[in-house]
Amino acid sequence: MDGILIVDKPGGITSYQVVAKVKKILKATKVGHGGTLDPLATGVLPIFLNRATKLVPFLMNGTKMYRATLRLGITTDTQDREGNIIAESSDIPADHQLIINTFNSFKGTIEQIPPMFSALKVHGTPLYKLARKGIVLTRKARTVTLHEIKVLDISLPHVTFEVWCSPGTYIRTLCADIGKKLECGAHLVELERLQNGSFRLSDSISLDQLNRFAEQNSIAEKLFSLSESFKALPSLRVENQITTILRKGGSLLASHLINTSLPSLEKGTLMKLTCQEDSLIAIVQSLINNSNGFSALSDKTRVCKLVCFFNPQENTLH
Repeated sequence: MDGILIVDKPGGITSYQVVAKVKKILKATKVGHGGTLDPLATGVLPIFLNRATKLVPFLMNGTKMYRATLRLGITTDTQDREGNIIAESSDIPADHQLIINTFNSFKGTIEQIPPMFSALKVHGTPLYKLARKGIVLTRKARTVTLHEIKVLDISLPHVTFEVWCSPGTYIRTLCADIGKKLECGAHLVELERLQNGSFRLSDSISLDQLNRFAEQNSIAEKLFSLSESFKALPSLRVENQITTILRKGGSLLASHLINTSLPSLEKGTLMKLTCQEDSLIAIVQSLINNSNGFSALSDKTRVCKLVCFFNPQENTLH
């Protein structure tokens, strides 16, 4: 069975533990996840099964949506409720409009310093393993984008909000930075991911439901539509010889596509190739930036390589 399963991750376990449970329940050969959630977090965790695991790097670059609650007045070393308290303040602002304005000030492109307690690796070692040993490294700030941020409820010292953000955004760090700007400190206490790219909470199932569906041999009905996943990808109609080259394991060269209207692509992005004589859709990865067309490329330049073939009628990968 190949495909994508959207799990509503429960709190208290890691994303890796969810993967292990899914692999055991479904007896899958390969299982991977898209977008790590901290143990305290719940919500959308895309699980990729068997051949679909090769799609993880390509389908997890979309906007993410979270609902979160922070606690003002307490700062922790992990920036969430699971850490040790390192500072406390009773000087929590009572002005709700000031709090709302402070949240709104983070909208747009901002710089974040990744937390030490994170899965980000330095020389192959996750930062959290170093943090547990008391080692603190200097981390470079990363640019992230908060497309929208909205305060839903203020029940001091707690504030609940929703945020639409780019991949790589740390909601824990956002909470800590808001607390710093309000000069009272803050940490994350609740976090739920509502959407991850095209995957939504409404598409998800719980681990208990997964067990029941597996027992009833009906799990295939719960797989996320691959057609929906690929819907936004640029598409190109090609001749039969092009898909024949891909089937033989070859890459597409500039000379193969010189007479096509290739859409503008960035290196690493995906594209659909359709052929009148072939019911399968070829999903290929761009190996170049082609904003300037083919004029500067030699005929032997590798333009695309095959990721997989997709059968839209069966919702399967090949």
